[in-house]
Amino acid sequence: PTEDDSAFLLGKLEGVEDSRRIGHSVSLGGIDGDVVAFVGVGAVGLSRFDAGTGKWSSIETINSLEGNIPETAKVSLSTEMDRLALAYNGKLEVHEYSASSVEWIRRLVLNDGLVQSTTNHTALSMSGDGMFVAFLQPDLGLQMIDVKTWTRYPVATTPNVAILQVEVSLNGRIMAVLTDNGVELKVPDPSEFWVDLVAPITDVKRATAIALSGNGETLAITSRTHTMLYSLNAGDDETSTFTIAQGGIELSIDYDGHLLAIGRSNDMLNADQTFTTVALYRRSTWDQPPSFEYGFLEDIQLGDTSGASLSLLTTKNTVENSTKIAIGAPLDGRKQQGSVRLYQVQHVSIQ
Repeated sequence: PTEDDSAFLLGKLEGVEDSRRIGHSVSLGGIDGDVVAFVGVGAVGLSRFDAGTGKWSSIETINSLEGNIPETAKVSLSTEMDRLALAYNGKLEVHEYSASSVEWIRRLVLNDGLVQSTTNHTALSMSGDGMFVAFLQPDLGLQMIDVKTWTRYPVATTPNVAILQVEVSLNGRIMAVLTDNGVELKVPDPSEFWVDLVAPITDVKRATAIALSGNGETLAITSRTHTMLYSLNAGDDETSTFTIAQGGIELSIDYDGHLLAIGRSNDMLNADQTFTTVALYRRSTWDQPPSFEYGFLEDIQLGDTSGASLSLLTTKNTVENSTKIAIGAPLDGRKQQGSVRLYQVQHVSIQ
């Protein structure tokens, strides 16, 4: 790394005692990554960070249908508008922020919406533009909702295989699905029925997490032993891959696939679903066109606390070679009220 490359803490939002451990699920949004939505046991909230003052806004509570949100809930925040999706207890909710009434309004509720997997991954993802939501529905399987029309389209997946995670690109035109059998890449056919883009990817055994870049051109898959990246650029004659000899529990990748974040533990083979370090990797631009290679950038150490979720900004940042990452740590604090940390990451690509 050069002297200009670094990850530094912008601000730390701490939960109050009655917020019950914020940070179980975090989702970073806003045009420049200045909005963070998060799950705490019992509630879902959102706060806005003012870089000028270095302060967080008061926590905006999302008016969920149920008042007791479990820690296994997942929130997904769009990056280009104030819209978010929330999944918990078999329900899917879509909320929008009303500037006129200065509040979040519930626009959609599906009471038969989501199933929780045995690994506590709730299968939910909202596209960065806020126009599509992918979710897992009992009996019907994986579905894609067009938010403009509230129309549901089926997503064909391998029968009798558990779905652990789903990720959708910025414009909702490509989807990655993590299952017990590998990773399936989906695109819509002319009738909007979602079908396989390629055969399921089974290179990474017992994968723990996936991440799909906002532009839909880079896929990352991690396990407890290593991480693999795949170039999905349609202009490539063959699918390029790159292996990082480091595994993780959580993954996130930025809009153009130039920055990868791996949440890992010091003892990955015996780790639970939390991490103590976020390892940052950046893509090389040595060749023209750039080769599909990644180099280590920096470790973000979380100290005595453990992280449970992380989120890189998935829209194209207005500042080149600079982005933000949010890290949720639900057991942080003397009373374990939880926290969300927001970091600025400078990452001039490897030359």
